Amino acid sequence: MRRIASELGRARTTISREIARNSCNDGTYRPFKASHRTRGRRSRSRRNARITVEKWQVVDRYLRMDWSPEQVSGFLRAEGLMRISHESIYVHVWHDKARDGDLWKHLRQSNKKARKRYHAPDLVPDLSLKYMVLVGTRWYLLGRTAALPYQRVPIVTSTESPRV
Repeated sequence: MRRIASELGRARTTISREIARNSCNDGTYRPFKASHRTRGRRSRSRRNARITVEKWQVVDRYLRMDWSPEQVSGFLRAEGLMRISHESIYVHVWHDKARDGDLWKHLRQSNKKARKRYHAPDLVPDLSLKYMVLVGTRWYLLGRTAALPYQRVPIVTSTESPRV
């Protein structure tokens, strides 16, 4: 087995596992039967299960009723109609949007595809000196009765120019 593994450029354990898994009842290894068994296992695996067009139509119907993908997935599983994850439904919705579909409009937060990233240019406030004012002129914003002179604090009321 070591010689076969070295000729094929595979680990010895891979070769022994292949022979153990796909040997015939009489202990011989037949490549044609091994390949047939492998294709059979792949087609029966849950990982490669594909959802039919009819099942996607059922999912689409509930999405158009403004159900969330989590609700659709949970309902279909509870009713025993099909097992589909909410992530698969989201992928379906975004593929539909890429094809100019309208399923994404039925999502609750239809414009959010991913979480916001920190330190994006539009999220960092501008704390330049033009937005800083003396405490004495805005003491009521700090909740104090007396102001300390010459102390600067940033007070940003909007992205436009500040009001004094």
